[in-house]
Order: sequence, then structure tokens, then C-alpha cells
Amino acid sequence: MQLLVTRRAQLIDMRTAETNRLSGAGRALQRSITAVVKTLDKEIARIEGDIDAHLKSHFEEQARRFDAIKGIGPITCAVMLAFMPELGRVSNARAAKLAGLAPLNRDSGKERGQRHIFGGRSIVRSTLYMAMCSAVRFNPVMKIFHDRLIAAGKPKKVVLTACAHKMLRILNAMARKGQPWNEDLHPVAP
Repeated sequence: MQLLVTRRAQLIDMRTAETNRLSGAGRALQRSITAVVKTLDKEIARIEGDIDAHLKSHFEEQARRFDAIKGIGPITCAVMLAFMPELGRVSNARAAKLAGLAPLNRDSGKERGQRHIFGGRSIVRSTLYMAMCSAVRFNPVMKIFHDRLIAAGKPKKVVLTACAHKMLRILNAMARKGQPWNEDLHPVAP
């Protein structure tokens, strides 16, 4: 699963590079670049089919639970299951550190610095962050949490990172308890 997810990310990076070249390319090169993009699209679709088949054959129950959450799709499920096999077996704090979503201190002596996220598994962090871009619009639990933090004056990127952290905690709890998604189990106080 890790190999398939990693290969998909590589192909998407290549497609992005080719698409970026297209805008500055002359007419003579546009056909070549377009052909490469079409080939990459076909290969990405094939890899996504392989990921889907792997999810169904090895992680069907867990993937079904995660996929029921608005904002979490099959690729996010695949990344979480492939790169966070510890889900459900570690504490929420440990899961956040592994994913690179735990705010870590930058203190020295009496000086207290800002808390920042860093380290961890960047593919998990970036995938959850991108999933939250959709989830804060369509998932009622994430929307309420997002709107509350925005109203408190937090910067948008900080809010999306906090939403990704919250979603990771929810996924960890779901994996630990084997329960399906239930919006009522994740209330957000106003």
C-alpha cells in the first residue's frame, strides 16, 4: 500500500510539473506535453484502481469507516492506513507526533517561544491538511470547529492544521474502538 500511495504522489508531481510547463511552452512543444499529461492521467487512474482494490481486499472494514466521514476520501484513507499503521494502538498525543501535527515547544530557559508543528510523516500531515480544506465546508463537526477558531481570530492555516489534528484524533479513536463515524460522538462546544 505504501508503494502504491508513494507512486501515485510521484505521478501527480510529474503531472503538475508538465502542466506548469504547458503555459510557457511554444506551439511545437504543447502537443508533446499534452500527450505526456494524458499518459500520466491514465497511469494515475490505474494506480488509484490498484489502491482501491488493495483497500477492499486488505482494509475493507476500516476503509469503509473512514470513508464515511465527509472530507475523507479513498486516497486519504489509503494514506492513513498505509503510513499510520499505529492508529488505534497509540495515544492521541503519540499519533499527533507521528503525523507531525503536534504543536511542539520552542522554549529556552525562561523564554517561551511559539508552538510549531514539524517533523513526523509529512505525507500524512499534508494529506490530512488537504482533506480538511474540503471537510471544513462539508463536515458539520469540522465546520463548527473551524468557524469557532476563525471567530477567535486564529490564522486560516493554523485553523486548518488544528482541524487536521482534530481529525487525526477522531480517526485514532475510531480505529481504537472499531466504531463507525457518528457526528453526535464528536460535539464541538460553541
